[in-house]
This record gives sequence, C-alpha cells and structure tokens, in this order.
Amino acid sequence: GAGKSTLSRGCVEILGKDRLVDICLDDYHSLDRMGRAERKITALHPDCNHLDLMAQHIRLLRNGERIFKPVYDHSDGTFAKPEFVSPRPIVLIHGPHGLYTPELRRHWDVSVYLDPHPTLRVAWKIKRDVGKRGYTRDQVLKQLEDRRMDSEAYVVPQREKADIVISFCPPE
Repeated sequence: GAGKSTLSRGCVEILGKDRLVDICLDDYHSLDRMGRAERKITALHPDCNHLDLMAQHIRLLRNGERIFKPVYDHSDGTFAKPEFVSPRPIVLIHGPHGLYTPELRRHWDVSVYLDPHPTLRVAWKIKRDVGKRGYTRDQVLKQLEDRRMDSEAYVVPQREKADIVISFCPPE
C-alpha cells in the first residue's frame, strides 16, 4: 500500500514498455497465500521470500542475460506459470525487500523508498485490496495488524538504505 506498483506503472508508461523490464518482487514469495496462513508467516518476513533468487535474477539481467522468473498472482494468492524475461536497457524492480540484503543493494544504480503517511498507506491498501484482490475492509485491517511487526522489523529499516526517500502526506 505504499504506491510501489502505481509508481512503477507510471514509469513504464513514461519510459516505454519497449525500453523497460518491470519486475515485482512479490513474484519471489516462497509461499502462496494459503501456505503463509498455514505457517503463520507474513509475506513481509524475509524467510517467506527467495531473496537469493531475486539477487541472482537481477545480476543476470544486469549482465544482459534472460531469466525464467516466478509469477505470483495477487488475485487469488497462488503462483502462476513462470515466464521468461529478457533484459532491456532499463530494469525497474519494485517490492518490499529490494534493499534488504547487501547483495540486493549492490545491484541498484538508484534506489527509492516510498514512505507515505500512515493514514494514506492504510487507505491506499484498503482501496487496492478490496477493489482488486477480493478482500473485505476488515480483512485488510487485520492483515495490516498481522504484518505490523514484520513491517517494522524488516521493511521500514530499508528506508535508511535508499538513495531517495519519497514521502506522501494527506491533503490538508
């Protein structure tokens, strides 16, 4: 709910699909929605993500090599068929763990951390997850509470590692 995908879509539109590879790091979850629920782990916990595979794929794309990338389907919380991705002049990567490890950080030319005001983040997440992912408002609020500790422990500290921090504030 920070605006990562929205900002990425805008970058793709401005820079052009033919010049850019757009990769969402959610595709690198190690467990689907049901698996996370069974194990009582959130998608924000590093153990629920293939961080090494992320780094390997980013390294390969930087070296001009094609990758065979996993695909996570947010509409139902399962994995779809993996896809081949060919390198392009610009590689745009977005997701919650892009700055988590030194290995990942070393691959970025520029890193950006989106830091919306908490009221905006909650409103944006509710709007997206209810409208596009089939959740109810109460489910989204519960999910936010369930993820709070992992967000504070693993995602928020990445703010300090970013080259640029973009903050969003609610209108007055």
